[in-house]
Amino acid sequence: MPRTTHLIASPWGDLTPTAEALAAPLEGCANQTPYARYFAALSACLAADAYAPALAAAAELCGAPAEPGDLAEVVIRAEKHGALYHPASAELHLSGGRRVRLGLLAATAEPGRAALAEEARLLAMLGRRRPGANLPRVFGFYEDETAAIAVVEWFGDFHEFHAGADGGATLWDYARGNRELSAGQLADICRRAGRILGLLFDPASGARVAPWRHAAGDFIARVDESGVSVRLTTVRGYRPAFDSSAPPLAALVHFVLESALYLRLDRAEGTGQPVLLPEDCLAAGLEGIMEGLEEQGLADPSAGELRALLATFEPEELAAASVGPAEEIGELYAPLLARSLGLHALGLSGALAAKS
Repeated sequence: MPRTTHLIASPWGDLTPTAEALAAPLEGCANQTPYARYFAALSACLAADAYAPALAAAAELCGAPAEPGDLAEVVIRAEKHGALYHPASAELHLSGGRRVRLGLLAATAEPGRAALAEEARLLAMLGRRRPGANLPRVFGFYEDETAAIAVVEWFGDFHEFHAGADGGATLWDYARGNRELSAGQLADICRRAGRILGLLFDPASGARVAPWRHAAGDFIARVDESGVSVRLTTVRGYRPAFDSSAPPLAALVHFVLESALYLRLDRAEGTGQPVLLPEDCLAAGLEGIMEGLEEQGLADPSAGELRALLATFEPEELAAASVGPAEEIGELYAPLLARSLGLHALGLSGALAAKS
């Protein structure tokens, strides 16, 4: 049996849980599951069938066979805590110095368990349908009395990013230290996130990824000497905004306006007051949305025709058409959008006109 180590990630580095910490409940856990039971469930998930599913995932990721005898150590790290899930990672130490990291999405209570099963299904479906979106691969699903756990691809060196309370934005890199993002880097992140959303939109049904939030860390980024890369880590839902009686063009326009708005919305430091990202992010996000729609072969209208159509809207019309998405994102953002939706629509009008 491989040696197993349990750690808790923090901004100050990995922490080895004490007996007191292991007895404490997970942050935000509705049924007060202690860390000890959480780690036990994660360990059982990986060890199922003599580690066969975990080793199969490792072999796929590293491109070489991985047998039970190759596994020397497993390092399980509690990464963060959300409203529905408690994500962790598992680093498998294999022979020959190979190391493979997997993501473990754990839900310890309803409605998280049901949501996780649906998310695993959606990730697998959309991954097959739109491989260019680079969604995390799903390697397995495990469930016991403590938790439901999806084993997924881990995106190494990708991190959450959030607007600052006093402007700017920060990449939350626990390994090398948080880093301030330049205006250009933040805009590029929004463009690449917009491309993923556009690529995943389904013109036939009007289905789009929803809900998603920057504040929830749904998009993560890698920023290094080679440039900027972005990944979408979650698909909690995939549905149209309207019922089937609505014209397809109405669903398409709603998607573009919704995405252009949501790409600008964050919360200060991830959990503070809602903030609107700079107008550069609006123009870049719009470019990305159109790139994704074009890449997937949108027709009737094409991405270019859609943009030309939207460019005929007056700012007041764009603002009126954006009221629905503004209301759907929730009351938390209502005060900010009551002040800013008109200015956002004005900036959107300018961005549309600039490339039409």
